[in-house]
Amino acid sequence: MSTNRCDVCQGTFPTHRGMKIHRAACLKKQHPNPVAQPEPDPDPPPQTQHQDSITNLQTPMGTRVADLPGFKPENLPPSKAMNGITGAAFVQQINNAYNIIIKWRANIMRLPTGKAGKEYITELAKWLEEFNKDTEFAPIALKVYHTLPSLLLQKP
Repeated sequence: MSTNRCDVCQGTFPTHRGMKIHRAACLKKQHPNPVAQPEPDPDPPPQTQHQDSITNLQTPMGTRVADLPGFKPENLPPSKAMNGITGAAFVQQINNAYNIIIKWRANIMRLPTGKAGKEYITELAKWLEEFNKDTEFAPIALKVYHTLPSLLLQKP
C-alpha cells in the first residue's frame, strides 16, 4: 500500500485526495492570510492615451483611480413649464399617475393607425429625446415614457 506524504508537515495519508485536502488546510495554518502581491513588471508597456487620463490618486488597496467628472444631481425639478403647468407640479402629477398605473392590470388597445398613431409615436420619441439630450425633463422623461401608453391607449 502506497502512502501519500504532505510536503508541508510530512504527515502520511492513505489516498491522494485526502493528502491534497490536508495540504490545503496545512498551508492555511502556516499562512493564515496569504495576500498575493503582484510582482512589478520589469518592462512596463508604454502608456496609452487612456492611461494618461488616470491620475495618481491611490485607494486603500493601492490601486490607481481614474479622474472622473463631477457629480451632477439628477432629481432637481424642471424650472420651465410644460403645457402651462409648472415643472414641479408636472413632476408631481407624473409621479402620482405612475404610482396608480403600476397597480393596474394590462388594459391597452392596439396602436391606432394613421395620423393618431404617428402622433403617439412622435410623442413617445419626444420623451426619449428629452432623456437622451439631458434636458431639464431628463430625470422624469423615462417615467413619462412608461406612463403614456397606459393613459393614452386605455380600452374603454
